[in-house]
Amino acid sequence: MDVRDVALAHRLAMETPEAAGNRYIAAGEQISFPEIARILAIRYRVPTRVLPDWLVRLAARFDATARTATQYLGRAEHVSAAKAGRELGWTQRPVEETLFDTAESLIRFGLANPVRIAGPARGSAA
Repeated sequence: MDVRDVALAHRLAMETPEAAGNRYIAAGEQISFPEIARILAIRYRVPTRVLPDWLVRLAARFDATARTATQYLGRAEHVSAAKAGRELGWTQRPVEETLFDTAESLIRFGLANPVRIAGPARGSAA
């Protein structure tokens, strides 16, 4: 989910009189970490192998980050933003755009060290 899309949903809810008193789910496309890695691998060198659940559980015995991840193993969250689309006219940008823009932002602020593999970044001179 892109924060820009969430901001738009909030704005639309404030500007739509019929939205008063309603609640809306601003949820994006359901996408797994392996799918995110496959998308990012189009432009960046990222690991795309999936660890088996048993290995994540084993790592969780020694690593707090892995321990946090175990609560999501084998779970699928199902939410829908259809009401926001129907009643507010809200649409979301493609998940690929969100992922690539996020990656570029992390790189720009020095929070990620990229290994680009395909073409120039968006918005840069070729």
